[in-house]
Amino acid sequence: EGAGAPITLRMNDLVCVTSEDFVDRGWFYGETLQEIDGEETRVKGLIKADAVSRMEDFLLPLQQFERIKGAAARVCIFQFSDDYLKHHDLDWPFSHILHRRPLTITPGQLVEVVDESLGEWIYGFAIENADQMGYFPREFVMPVTQYIEMMECWGNDAERRTVNWHAEDRRRKQQRDVEEQQQEARAKKKSFLSFFARKPKAPPVPA
Repeated sequence: EGAGAPITLRMNDLVCVTSEDFVDRGWFYGETLQEIDGEETRVKGLIKADAVSRMEDFLLPLQQFERIKGAAARVCIFQFSDDYLKHHDLDWPFSHILHRRPLTITPGQLVEVVDESLGEWIYGFAIENADQMGYFPREFVMPVTQYIEMMECWGNDAERRTVNWHAEDRRRKQQRDVEEQQQEARAKKKSFLSFFARKPKAPPVPA
């Protein structure tokens, strides 16, 4: 069986590595969830090793950020921007106030809250763009503490699925080995029978 086609990853995609057999060539084998035809689909294939980082390395800066900022620390979990408002049925409550602008945020970005007294809308900024502040929906971000817990649970579940994947892979290999042995035994038996069937008859004894 082939290793599969390379998977095209997006920034901050979650990846479950199920095999490191190709790591010496710069690839992992694994799976990720991607939206295909409007549905989340589990996609398996090759993943460029230098395009991903381990979960603990990914979570470390989040943990440091949470320790410094406390309750003001958020992580974006859904894309939001001015363009999002134009194409989705979301009520922008500040249309009558010109200087209030939506903040562009993307999944995985760290966000610091400046003001959350406006109910469903939060005022803040993305850490890598601290000079640009704006508003975004409360439900589009998650407290860093909860996000870390969610990622750790996902990592533990992915580890269990990896173990299950390897176990299933071993079972399938054992099954293939048994089937190959059975086919080989049947082939030998058939060859043996064919040998006797093809053996020329002895010439008739002269009268």
